[in-house]
Amino acid sequence: MSYRDFKIVLDVPSTAPGLGFDEYAEALCGIIEGSDPHFSIGLFGGWGSGKSTLMHRIHEKLDSNNCIPIEFSAWRYEKEEHLIVPLLDAIRAGLIDWADLNSRPGDRIRNAVKETTSVIGKATESIIRGFSMKIGIPQVVDLSFDANKALTAAADHDAERTRQETPRSFYFACFKSLRDCFTEFRRETNNKRIVVFIDDLDRCLPESALEVLESMKLFFDFDGFVFVVGLDQQVVEWCIDNRYAQYESVEDEQGFRIKGSDYIKKIFQVPFTLPPVAQQAAQDLIEAVIAADDLPAAQKQDLRDRVRPHLEHFLASGKVNLRDIKRFLNSYVLIMKVHPGLNPDVVLALQTAAFIPEWREVYEAIRVNQTDLTHELRNMSIGDPHCVEEIAPELRSLPLSFERYIADGAPGAALVREMNLGPYVGLSSSASAAESDFGSSFDSIIVEIMRNVSSGRRMIQNADFNNLERDRNLLRDAVEHFVILMKYTSELRQFPGARELESKIDAIRGALEELSTDRRADRIDTAQDREAIKSRILDQVADISSTVRGIRASIRMR
Repeated sequence: MSYRDFKIVLDVPSTAPGLGFDEYAEALCGIIEGSDPHFSIGLFGGWGSGKSTLMHRIHEKLDSNNCIPIEFSAWRYEKEEHLIVPLLDAIRAGLIDWADLNSRPGDRIRNAVKETTSVIGKATESIIRGFSMKIGIPQVVDLSFDANKALTAAADHDAERTRQETPRSFYFACFKSLRDCFTEFRRETNNKRIVVFIDDLDRCLPESALEVLESMKLFFDFDGFVFVVGLDQQVVEWCIDNRYAQYESVEDEQGFRIKGSDYIKKIFQVPFTLPPVAQQAAQDLIEAVIAADDLPAAQKQDLRDRVRPHLEHFLASGKVNLRDIKRFLNSYVLIMKVHPGLNPDVVLALQTAAFIPEWREVYEAIRVNQTDLTHELRNMSIGDPHCVEEIAPELRSLPLSFERYIADGAPGAALVREMNLGPYVGLSSSASAAESDFGSSFDSIIVEIMRNVSSGRRMIQNADFNNLERDRNLLRDAVEHFVILMKYTSELRQFPGARELESKIDAIRGALEELSTDRRADRIDTAQDREAIKSRILDQVADISSTVRGIRASIRMR
């Protein structure tokens, strides 16, 4: 099969009708259109949970005779110094676009929009000059005053009275002028409500996401505004907790501290947490992708016959979101475009193991041990339950779901039949939801460490400590692996546990060097003593593996 014409699935709000969002959108539209327009809705969910899709649904269902929808993509303007400025610009542009579609030049609505957008422009100018004054740029005090005067001047005021009544605070000037102009706008447009959708906060840095929420406060005292914001509540709460950690008072015995959870409650009067994506909803998304008009027929057939059986296991894990499904599909397409000679079922099997959290340990073990482990996985089905643990002690019990996945006739069976996994390992890692960009930069170091630990352990296991005269070279080869380990470990010293790891490796290396010499071997009296030494060294190797996994976990948390 040729993958040349295969396409990726774009990360845009899904239009699949069966994802369960229509019911949510109907309910939220009822709140937006039927309540006093003076509140904000928080759509809470993790990365890829469907917040953008739900916003898209709400937008589509709003009554255009009653609501003016405006979209603001926070991520697009993250580099702006003050995010209130692009937010005001987005509202101004949105009103102009709405007027172009719903009014004629010179009519009442068009004039109301023209007046309102003019005030927004002046308010934005005043804010920019006010920020300049705050950071001490020369010659901006007069400019800021002039901008405030432009916002409040009336034709029948004399110069002195205008000067006396012009606010010196650009915050006050902007707030008063915007409040007055939006009140008038509502009156002139039969109480139209402005619904501002703020999306892509997940893609912003936490501090930028918090600044967007702070910018919304300007509108909270304006009638006619409803904000619909999608965000990861835990991320924002963490950011708030850290920002305000130093501000504490002693108003009561327990003391008081600004908490992220309290902040979120004050910002959003209507909270809505997206429930986990149901398996049926995910199936509906796959059906929608397969039915997409822009995919070539061969890709649709491949999705239906080859990819979907693997995805079934991915979905059954229960820990999946819509964006993960798209990433899974796109990762497969990219790998097969770049490496069309690979077995697609092996690629999909490794990718599935990389994406499912409960299988992640198995995937890491396969990356380290490659065909040594998959050979034992193949043998496991014929009644040797301990063979896998000998290769990868961390896999003391395989997930039952994984055993079923690689059984004969199952989608993952190709993985344990493949005789050379070298070209495959690592290809699926970068697409996994568990990998961070920071962590992936150290990934190759961790993998090499684990490979050398595994190789050294197998050599120690295979060595007969009661016949060291014959197997001394095995121990010397094991020493080489632990020497290599010391070199790799030195690159991880910035992480907790790395210094301890170096000490453990050096202790095993020293013990093996002694055993590989005639002098040390001759001092071991009995076979029982030799086996006890071997067992103790293998326990130390297992401890090293555990330490490495701990370092890997701390890397991925960064």
